[in-house]
Amino acid sequence: MSKVRSLHLLTVLFLTIVTFSISNCASIFGEDADVPEAPSLSEVRVLYSENTKTENGYKFVYELSDGQGREEIGTIHNPGTDQEYLEVVGYYRYTGPDQFTYRVNYKSGPEGYEAMTSRYKTGRNRISPVALKSLVG
Repeated sequence: MSKVRSLHLLTVLFLTIVTFSISNCASIFGEDADVPEAPSLSEVRVLYSENTKTENGYKFVYELSDGQGREEIGTIHNPGTDQEYLEVVGYYRYTGPDQFTYRVNYKSGPEGYEAMTSRYKTGRNRISPVALKSLVG
């Protein structure tokens, strides 16, 4: 399978999972849940963004003012051989209507797609992963 087709299939799979997750929010929190209004798109700012092409792949990361963030690294293994494959590792994070932060870590490669979701209470004194990364170098 070509690199472009593999990347396209991974993107379609990722978007399908995100769409399914968002569409099920109402069923998770119930019809009468007290759901705060999301900020308008004009209120959300990009705090940090990086997009880098590497020797055998890519890396991108972004952080938004509403708490959303994503980081992904794609690496082509065994380039130019019959065993060539694309490995994608990353995460995305968002604040749900229940004011908890959800983070989904994912990995995709020759063995398939794996995802692990964690949920934690959003706190006022929470330090963003990007800020922590800059502190430790």
